[in-house]
Amino acid sequence: EHLPKLISHAFYFGVQKAMEFKEKEKIIEKAKEEIRRKRDLEKMYT
Repeated sequence: EHLPKLISHAFYFGVQKAMEFKEKEKIIEKAKEEIRRKRDLEKMYT
C-alpha cells in the first residue's frame, strides 16, 4: 500500500530533475550562442 506513493514520488522527483537539467542545458546553449556572437563581432571588427 505504501509502495505506489513511493514510486510516484520517485517519478515526480525524476521529472523535476529532468526539467532542471533541460533548463540548465538551455542556459548553456544561450551562453554558447552569446560567446559565438561576440566572437563573430570581434572577427568583423579586426
